[in-house]
Amino acid sequence: MSAKRVKTSAEERIFMFSSESVNEGHPDKLADQVACETCTKDNMVMVFGEITTAAKLDYDKIVKKIGFDSFVDDLSSVILATLKSIKLKNGKDATSIYNRGECNLHINPSGKFIIGGPQGDAGLTGRKIIIDTYGGWGAHGGGAFSGKDPTKVDRSAAYACRWMAKSVVKSGLAKRACVQLSYAIGVAKPLSLFVETYGTEQGELTAAAITDLVKLYFDCRPGALARDLALRQPKYNVTAAYCHFGREPYAEGDLKFFSWEDAKDLSKYAGMKAADIATEVEGKKAEILTKWVD
Repeated sequence: MSAKRVKTSAEERIFMFSSESVNEGHPDKLADQVACETCTKDNMVMVFGEITTAAKLDYDKIVKKIGFDSFVDDLSSVILATLKSIKLKNGKDATSIYNRGECNLHINPSGKFIIGGPQGDAGLTGRKIIIDTYGGWGAHGGGAFSGKDPTKVDRSAAYACRWMAKSVVKSGLAKRACVQLSYAIGVAKPLSLFVETYGTEQGELTAAAITDLVKLYFDCRPGALARDLALRQPKYNVTAAYCHFGREPYAEGDLKFFSWEDAKDLSKYAGMKAADIATEVEGKKAEILTKWVD
């Protein structure tokens, strides 16, 4: 939960905006760690989906890697030890953020919470889609990420939208951006692109000019996204909890993690006029049409 400050033409409002969050021990998040559809409850894990592979998989081994081996001893002791290790700390920042003398912190207000994980609740792949993205503050296409490879634009195009929006804001073209794409199965090029900057475009830029720059610098065909963001690498386990966005990109050997957070530098356009950008884009129209529907 965080305080938001929004200024309108009539007034400035400070209000509370809340977002759900769970950790990797939540049964839905356990299910999100398997690369297909998964549900779990107590000592049962069900794995199902459409997968084409020549590999011989040890399903039991994979299932055990996603969480707890034993629900009777290990799970309860881990949760109990974690609860006992929590220390409450009072800080001045909280009172200044909420502009009040005290902050009420509720921890298990209904009583003890000892039994957790799949023993305490059922888990299913794709039930925490808002936690995975923007906590309800940003737009969501409706499809889950987990259980899908990069050929599914539910995942790859959502990463692309994050990549483009972050590049626009970090480069100083606008203070806020939301990017939307649409696709049709069997058509590689996106059918539409919408860039909303909420009137925060900087200098003499316009939303239309920023949209043109996005078309010029990004290729959002699924195959191109898989290539440019290295989405075919086996690296999705770390995205299964604690959000797919807002994480620092990093590399381990040849693996690139959270590559969509590595914004492109478009800052050279921050001080340009929209007309100058339109001229540059028009000169590269043929290149743009290889990636986007006219």
